[in-house]
Amino acid sequence: MENEAEQLNAFARALPLLEPLPGGKPARRNDMVLLRTLIAVSLVLGSSTAHAQNCKQYPPGPQRRQCAAANNPAFEAKLERCKDEARAMGLTRSNIDPAIREYVQACMHRR
Repeated sequence: MENEAEQLNAFARALPLLEPLPGGKPARRNDMVLLRTLIAVSLVLGSSTAHAQNCKQYPPGPQRRQCAAANNPAFEAKLERCKDEARAMGLTRSNIDPAIREYVQACMHRR
């Protein structure tokens, strides 16, 4: 939070002074400070990378997997590694026995 405040202060100091308002009336000092602060805050908050998409809003399936892969580049490699481990253990994919699915889910949570 302190880093954002420093960025905000540095940006606010770097903004040029405002020109007079249309009609010839000069802008008041308080208005200029408020406007510069609002511009700086909007730029700092708007450029934040904290706006990652929440993938839990999707039901389990391809959309959720695609969202997770987009947010985390290592997700696909981890998924493949877990599937390879399951195959190496002799687990197979079938509708009757969900062992491979359960193993892959546990593997994804554990590492």
